[in-house]
Amino acid sequence: MVDKPLEKISKENEAIDLAGPYDAEPMAERDLWFLPAPVEEAAWDMPGPWVDRRSLVDPDAWRRAERAQGRALVAAATAVARLDERLRQGAWQGALDRLALEEASALTWTHGVGISADKLALYDLLRLTFAADHQRALPLAHWAHRRLSGVLTPREGLAAFLGRHPVKDPAPEMLALMGRAVGEYFDLAAEEWLSGLDVDLHPISRGALAAQSWQLLDLSVEGAAIEGSVAAARIGAEGLNFLPFLPIGLGAQRVRPSAGVSNCLTQWYASVETGALQALMMLDQLQHWQARAHQVTRGLKGRTPGRLIEALLCKPAVSVAMLSEMADVSRAAALRNLTWFEDHGLTREITGQGRFRLWRADVAA
Repeated sequence: MVDKPLEKISKENEAIDLAGPYDAEPMAERDLWFLPAPVEEAAWDMPGPWVDRRSLVDPDAWRRAERAQGRALVAAATAVARLDERLRQGAWQGALDRLALEEASALTWTHGVGISADKLALYDLLRLTFAADHQRALPLAHWAHRRLSGVLTPREGLAAFLGRHPVKDPAPEMLALMGRAVGEYFDLAAEEWLSGLDVDLHPISRGALAAQSWQLLDLSVEGAAIEGSVAAARIGAEGLNFLPFLPIGLGAQRVRPSAGVSNCLTQWYASVETGALQALMMLDQLQHWQARAHQVTRGLKGRTPGRLIEALLCKPAVSVAMLSEMADVSRAAALRNLTWFEDHGLTREITGQGRFRLWRADVAA
């Protein structure tokens, strides 16, 4: 055997290591078996649905539907204008707050929650809660009451209007748990909702558009659908001087996203007109009661009777604790005056209990 030079043997061994004993394929391509195979270009051409990036709002369809229902729009706008003028004339101090309280209560019934106006009034003033199933509904109704009559509007920032705190990079499981858009997803949905309202429609019609697109964009969870109704009521009242919301809850109608544009406007106009007429009727009854109450109590001394009349006008029901808080009098004085009012046909006790009693103005007497 002829000895090979050491340098030549080293080069041969290096070639064997690179090529391997079985074939001449480079080791770098043969031994990297754990890496995924390269993606074929044809895989990206697989058929499938594409996300429709068109706006949810068809402006032409809304314009056509509004023109086709001109009479219903005029009737709704006339009723709202009458209600706005009644508030301008100054029905009484606190009339708007009373309407907002009644509207918030009506919205809870429309959406299947069911918070009476007297319970909401007690919660607003004294934070009194009732049945366990109202633990979440009462704060939501309280929020609706404040947003209906407050100065903050949806156009000034939807997150602030809803009272939501920013959430950064929500996890997928968090999105599924919350059931609504949060974080960046909420910002995009809110921007699309606001931009979709830039349509040359009457403000009342634009309110219907706001209600429908709110539901389509899932800006609220199913149990908080009142949020969309409040936002739409504020949008629909733009341009009015003294009425900051449309009384759609008092009209007992609910816009459904699957109803179509024409049916949506039909339901909305009927709700707005009926709600405004109901509000006017309520103001008439309370003003007649106010005149009768002042006539009956004109011989009484002190400030408590007048403050009691004001409290009964602003709230659908009062308790002794509420009257004591609102009129700044002792509970004994509040109870004494409430009893006197009841004896003279001005108030009516509505609980029928010996404790935790509530009184309301007896407008039907």
